[in-house]
Amino acid sequence: MTEEIVYGSINNACGKKGLVGTLKDYDLIFTDKRIIFAMVANTGTAFMLAGNAGWAISKLGKNKKREKYQNLDLESILKNNSKNFDLTFSNIRKVQLQETWPWSFLVLETTKGTMKFEVRKNEIESAKRLIDICLSDKIKNN
Repeated sequence: MTEEIVYGSINNACGKKGLVGTLKDYDLIFTDKRIIFAMVANTGTAFMLAGNAGWAISKLGKNKKREKYQNLDLESILKNNSKNFDLTFSNIRKVQLQETWPWSFLVLETTKGTMKFEVRKNEIESAKRLIDICLSDKIKNN
């Protein structure tokens, strides 16, 4: 079995897995086979429970979670949190990077529906590079 190659990540992408649920911040780890969604902050739930203070506290813990993931293999990252998940490239039909001011979004049309993640401005170039490397055959233009 060949080892999976990690090409890079888009950090702090805010979105949710499906139509139901609260917003979470994920690091999207791109490999040669899939995207791993590693939750670094549960900002939606924190905001609902404690308002802006909860949201801010949730955001503060992101770097600690990210550091923890640095020391784990890909399968351990997936198992580390029940909110983590992966998506193989074969389950992605189309990908689009929507750049509008002041937000940008990574939109993944999958076999199970559409997922939309806000991408921070400082992550746009990484997102473009990773999409070109991993999903160039699935790019949907605006």
